[in-house]
Amino acid sequence: MPYLTLHIAGNAAFGLLVKAARARRFDYATVGLTNYATAALVAGVALFLAQAPRLGRPALDSATGLAALFGAINGLQYQTTYLLMYALLGITGIAVTTSFLRLSVAVPVLASIVIWDEWPAPLQALGLVLAGCALPLLGGATRRRASRIIKSSSRSYATPGAGATTGTGGTPSHGGAAAASATTLPSTPERAPATTTGNPPRSRLQVAVLVAITILVSGSGLLAAKAFAELHRPDQRPVYVLAVYVAATLLSLAMWPWRARFRSSAASSQEQLLPSIVLGGAIGVVNVAQIWLLLRALAVVPGVIAFPLAAAGGLAVTTLGGRLFWREPIGGRTGAGIVLAILAAALVNAH
Repeated sequence: MPYLTLHIAGNAAFGLLVKAARARRFDYATVGLTNYATAALVAGVALFLAQAPRLGRPALDSATGLAALFGAINGLQYQTTYLLMYALLGITGIAVTTSFLRLSVAVPVLASIVIWDEWPAPLQALGLVLAGCALPLLGGATRRRASRIIKSSSRSYATPGAGATTGTGGTPSHGGAAAASATTLPSTPERAPATTTGNPPRSRLQVAVLVAITILVSGSGLLAAKAFAELHRPDQRPVYVLAVYVAATLLSLAMWPWRARFRSSAASSQEQLLPSIVLGGAIGVVNVAQIWLLLRALAVVPGVIAFPLAAAGGLAVTTLGGRLFWREPIGGRTGAGIVLAILAAALVNAH
């Protein structure tokens, strides 16, 4: 399973680079757009090189259209998930939102079982159970840090979407995708009262619907990757990857007029412009590499195994990276989650 292992490492590297952007209070919109645009450029070069032997006569067939469709779904999911999480963060807080995001792995796992009839062996099933147990444990540090952020920011609460931030500085958050989504959002208390925000209170039904949509949309990107892998057309992989980042870039450009809503007021946009572009470019290279590796992994590893293992392994490696680069403490729960993730990987490979 070398491709899946490399994907886990790449996904963790992506999360750690996003942590670095948050710690240095870079402009999220600039980092995000540069990330997608760089990835699209790299994917475009890869597609050109793949088609070069055909002397300008690319092999276009129904698989090409499906690859572009699945890739576009994956790319649109990237930015849409961010927007949904922005709305959800203002209602439930950081910890609950990232917990919901981890549940999105259930979408491709269930699809792998129901649609493609993929069932793990007994030892692999045990490994998947351990991976599922590891996820909430690995999220423990996120919840504890979120509680401290909420307490410290309660006196300086800003209306969501106003572009203001509290004095939480560059406190990094755990989780690759979660970190990317919560990079420069205002730190808002959980369930802020309506008199404080000026917004009407949300009903439980509204919150439940928003949570369900976020999980489904986030899971749809992974499901699109699995559906492409089931085409068994590796020659169309460059088309898929290019479609992912072209779609993400276009949606990011469409959201550009509203970029001030996601910007830290403490950072000077002019001073941070060049560093944001450089870091965004580095993230884009890592981003295109990790999705390429995921597609290679899904060609040989069943989705019912790949997705839970990638989720648990990615969180574990990101947690260890946070300890190495930012001296983030690893408590007993988090340490237990890392051990379970390692055991899960060992059992999943025992077949």
